[in-house]
Amino acid sequence: MMLLSTIIKQFADSFRQRYAKNILPGHIKALEAMAGCRQTHGPHMLAQCTNRQCDAQTYIPHSCGHRNCPHCQNHESQQWIEQQLSKRLPRTYYSLAVYGANISARTDNTSVFVLGSTSPSL
Repeated sequence: MMLLSTIIKQFADSFRQRYAKNILPGHIKALEAMAGCRQTHGPHMLAQCTNRQCDAQTYIPHSCGHRNCPHCQNHESQQWIEQQLSKRLPRTYYSLAVYGANISARTDNTSVFVLGSTSPSL
């Protein structure tokens, strides 16, 4: 799997030259952060197996944590989704999209929701 940081490092100079007039300081900061994301030369965290008989250790490179980095935010997004799902009440949930007036939707066999709208008089 090719990392985004590899692509950024390969094309960063030509990108900056081509879009020098349009690139914002925030874009440069984001590119620099993502270029160092999970690189072997950057900071690392020591992870150790919790099984006392195993005692294996490995170094895991730190992520950049930038909000636009797909490597970092995939994990963050998944954590957020799991956190939100854990807050649900133990009930069946339904999704209803309303695109017009006088729409009704029927759930399994118990409840009927009727939505309507009135037009203002001209």
